[in-house]
Amino acid sequence: MKLYLKSFIILIGISVLIIGAFALWESWTAEPAAKGENQSEVSAAELVERTVETAVITTNLYDEGWIKTKFAIQTDSPETKEHVEKTMFQTESLIIKTLSQLSKDKLAGAEGLALVENSIQKKLNQMLGGDGDQIVKVYTTDRVIQ
Repeated sequence: MKLYLKSFIILIGISVLIIGAFALWESWTAEPAAKGENQSEVSAAELVERTVETAVITTNLYDEGWIKTKFAIQTDSPETKEHVEKTMFQTESLIIKTLSQLSKDKLAGAEGLALVENSIQKKLNQMLGGDGDQIVKVYTTDRVIQ
């Protein structure tokens, strides 16, 4: 009887060690979003405080087409939002220049949408200067390509 009891205790101990090692490994390899450590997540109220919308922008494309579009620009702080609002004419000019260099084929589909949003975000961050990324994300809220 003692042999069965010792074997059972050793088996339980090894099982606890294996489960603990697995749990530790999972916590180390988990994505930051899965751990709840994603710093880019903001509440809806904070998002409103940090987001600027452009006017509807219509411009010719590189080929024979044209585009009518509108963007929402998420900034890292209310101060950056205020700065972007004050220099909206520069922002819209940058967007027009970016769009006028592209053809209808490049703008087609989700890949084209991501290309435009990422390009505008990068150029706006360069325009604003400073440290880090002041423009967190650019969202296309309206788009018509003809």
